[in-house]
Amino acid sequence: MEAYPALEAVERHARPRQAQARDRIAQVLAMSNRQPDEVERLKERLRLQGTVALHFHPDRPDPQGRPVIAGMAQRGSYLSQFDTGLSNGHLSPEPGGPRDNWESALFGHHYREGGERPKYGALDLVRGADGPSPRFGSCYFRLKPAVMARCSFSYRDSYRSPQERGTLNLMDDVLAAMLEQSFESDTALGWPARPPHLLDHLAQALSQPLKWQLEQPAVRSLDHYIEAQVHGEVRLDRDVESLVADDSYRGTDTGARMQRLANEGGFSLAWRSGPTLMASELPDDFRGPLLPELGLRAAADGMLNASALGQAAWRLHQDPQLWRDLGDESLARQGLKWLWHALVRFGHYQGMVLPRQSR
Repeated sequence: MEAYPALEAVERHARPRQAQARDRIAQVLAMSNRQPDEVERLKERLRLQGTVALHFHPDRPDPQGRPVIAGMAQRGSYLSQFDTGLSNGHLSPEPGGPRDNWESALFGHHYREGGERPKYGALDLVRGADGPSPRFGSCYFRLKPAVMARCSFSYRDSYRSPQERGTLNLMDDVLAAMLEQSFESDTALGWPARPPHLLDHLAQALSQPLKWQLEQPAVRSLDHYIEAQVHGEVRLDRDVESLVADDSYRGTDTGARMQRLANEGGFSLAWRSGPTLMASELPDDFRGPLLPELGLRAAADGMLNASALGQAAWRLHQDPQLWRDLGDESLARQGLKWLWHALVRFGHYQGMVLPRQSR
């Protein structure tokens, strides 16, 4: 495998923490009446069946005035915010900006010396239909298990500079944090589960096909995930196993673009039930009191879904002053992110059932 200095930097951090992490895992397993080797079996499943998901909004306009999906088709690879100038999280693609600084802290200044910037996704362990980090996009690429070997991982988002970091070879610290959260709060990765239920679910979920995943409930996890940083280029024709798309794009130009991209890249396109919400249902105590007004302006016939938010993004791209009466131009961009977060958290899914509660 090609050498990735960024991975080596993460392993230098993780290696001296391994022994203590294994002790933490052993303590949780003992208190949960589970066998000491269960996490070793989980790590082996990750090697064989682990999947990283890269979430994105396919229809957002990039600085060249084209949909994100069109830029990916032209390049034949997944594009980061350093390529698109867009982000569904913290946007700072400039040299010396916050992202540049925390990447340097995580990866030993490697990316300040050039090279393909890391692509940010999440380890898809729970296998909910909406993917592991839906706050970052309505659609997601599922990468082939082979890509896991050039990923680094952190428990929760890297902008927090978490200490629990690792690679496929050194995952104990990350998994210890996951199990401890499950033990202490009866939930992990947005999934309501104590460690026995969590371990049983992961053992089943990792071996299931995509069809099974798309029949699972949406987990709706906005903030709780194992972040994956993919190092090197993510080529669509080599690294992608499938594209999971929000069904609000069926029959649209964006849906047709995604189908062409899948055909050209040789991977499958699967549709999932996406969230919908009437603008009148938006709360005023989630992402601020302006949220209901933003929703009314973005909605299509009063209804919000992923496609409606994409259409609103294009209206704002064509007329940046459109929502200026609510605040400065940055509020409109941020408002679309907030509206998507509200859809993830409160939206209705056709035929959706709630996750089974912890035992």
